[in-house]
Amino acid sequence: MMRRLVVVGTILVRIASGLVIEHAANAKPTAQARTVLAVATSQQRGVLTTGTLEAETTVEVGTVVSGTIESLPVDFNSIVRKGQVLAELDRTTFEADLRSARATLAQAEADRDLAQATEADAQTKLTRATELVAKQLIPQSDFDAASVTWKNAAAGVKNAEAEIAQSTAAVKQAQVNLEHAIIRSPIDGIVVSREVDVGETVAASVQTPVLFMLAGDLMHMQLHATIDETDVGEVHAGDKATFSVDAYPNTIFHGVVRQVRLQPLDEAPAGSTTGPNGAPAAQVQTQPGTVVAYDAIIDVRNPGNELRPGMTATISLDDHTL
Repeated sequence: MMRRLVVVGTILVRIASGLVIEHAANAKPTAQARTVLAVATSQQRGVLTTGTLEAETTVEVGTVVSGTIESLPVDFNSIVRKGQVLAELDRTTFEADLRSARATLAQAEADRDLAQATEADAQTKLTRATELVAKQLIPQSDFDAASVTWKNAAAGVKNAEAEIAQSTAAVKQAQVNLEHAIIRSPIDGIVVSREVDVGETVAASVQTPVLFMLAGDLMHMQLHATIDETDVGEVHAGDKATFSVDAYPNTIFHGVVRQVRLQPLDEAPAGSTTGPNGAPAAQVQTQPGTVVAYDAIIDVRNPGNELRPGMTATISLDDHTL
């Protein structure tokens, strides 16, 4: 009986030991402490905005004299050279004014010659009177009269010379007005706007009327991009930009930021939106209303002349690492 109990006890001990070993083998290993190295990641932020294309050089050509347009040898899109005639006013009035001014000058010169002759005669008589009064051959009153006559004659010469100066200035002004009746191009460029027609009367007043708008060179243009104040810190001179225009929706144009101007635009509407990895504008939440915005100038090459002044562009500025 005792032997059976020993055998049964031994079996139970072995079974228990096996269960312990099996449990230990199947148990998951205890998690070990690990050191995690934090790696800094960069987030990219693109700037999306809109802007307007303009010529690098734009010149308004007006007139400083009033008159009627007699001829227009150029039209929209005409390529012009510096000094080339853009328009001519009717010169009839200007030529008549010049003739009148020259006639007035000639009369002033004749009056000056007569005044000089009168002054010379008065000078001779005064000299003679001076000698005679010294010898008491004439009364003092005769000498005084001769002196007054000479002084008046000398003043007449000065007045005549002043008239000549005034008449000369009038002639020069009439010549200038006649020259201004022919309106010439101040630069080499292209006519992008013409505001007058033949037969139209233009009036030069306090503000010079604009007759033409000339663009210097459309092969090199500039894009004015509106940058919100929240994005202006992400835009710098030298940044690359890509943009598209509605006229060529499948064409991507390129440019380089030349300048971000310090002067803010006046209550410009929100024009640029940004998002992680250059998210489209529709995916970016913007605040309603207006914000402070700045003008970024982007230089653009236009060798094919596809781009035109006034086009609206959708612009994407290269991402910047934050």
